[in-house]
Amino acid sequence: MTITVSGGEQIISSLRRLSEGIPNATKTALDTSLKLGVDKAKQIVPVRTGALQRSIHHEVMSAERGDLVAGGGPVDYAKIVEFGSRVRGPRPYLRPGSEITSKELPKKLGEEVRKLIS
Repeated sequence: MTITVSGGEQIISSLRRLSEGIPNATKTALDTSLKLGVDKAKQIVPVRTGALQRSIHHEVMSAERGDLVAGGGPVDYAKIVEFGSRVRGPRPYLRPGSEITSKELPKKLGEEVRKLIS
């Protein structure tokens, strides 16, 4: 009995592209998802001077890791706004941004993988 498979070269080529492209696709999806999280955080953060809002950004460290970041430098109160203090209750802005990132990441990764195999 002989079995013939057609399209084998195409499958192998697609798998190679997928294998080589996954790290970059993952990083792109992470970057795009984090940007959406930053947008959400900037929309809902309490604004007095705008310094905290301007400090919100994202960092992609690798294909597997990225963070939403706020504060630093003169904006040393970012944690107090997010988690509250004895005087003032929490006003979360990074957590909702992170939730958007977590929700969007699988969708964005799927889009990037589809680009690789099409």
